[in-house]
Formats: sequence, C-alpha cells, structure tokens
Amino acid sequence: MSRNISSVKAFNELVECGIIPQSEVTAFYQPHQNLQDDDEIVIAIETWLKHPSRSKFLASYQEKLERLRKGSSVPTRETIPGNVKSTTKPNQPSATVSQLFHNAMIKVTQSNNSGNSQSSPPKP
Repeated sequence: MSRNISSVKAFNELVECGIIPQSEVTAFYQPHQNLQDDDEIVIAIETWLKHPSRSKFLASYQEKLERLRKGSSVPTRETIPGNVKSTTKPNQPSATVSQLFHNAMIKVTQSNNSGNSQSSPPKP
C-alpha cells in the first residue's frame, strides 16, 4: 500500500469512527475540497493534524498509519507484493487517494448537514 493511500485511509478511519468530530471534519474539508493531487492531500491532512490543539488526533493518526503500513504478515492468496492484502475486488480498478479522501469527507459532511436538518419536515 502506498504511503499516500495509507495516510488517507488512516485519516478516514479517524473520521469515520468519530475520533475527529464532524464539525472539525467540515471545517477541515471546506478549504481542501478542490484538492486532487495525492501529495497535496496528504500534506493538507498532516499539516492540519500537527496543529497543537489536535495532538490527540495526530497520535491516533500515527497509530493507525503504523498499523496500516505493517499490514498482514501472513501471505494469503489475496496478498499482493509487500504482504499487503488487496481490498480491491478482482478486475476492478483501485480507488485513488483523491477518491478515498473526497468520498469519506463528503459522506461525513453530508451526514452532518442531514443531522442538522432533521428538525424540518421532509419536502414532498
């Protein structure tokens, strides 16, 4: 697994399990929603996490990143070079760093927006 993919997956795990509050995710994503370059996305994530007020997030991120980088130590049929298990089904393209990042951010920011609008009745 590439460094960039591992970084985005580690960040996404923090977001999806609620370690980083939705309000923080929304505030982070707004100025970064147009990023497409893999390196720029990872730099934005890591720069944001390195702010002193986010030291707990950074520690959790580094733990998850280390776990992802170690990967599976037991080779299996689904293991690709480097003893990393592929999460991509056969004959399907792998998700890009940009896709992984934006899909997770959109999912969280949309659920945050829908959570705020639950008090209003649904429109016919």
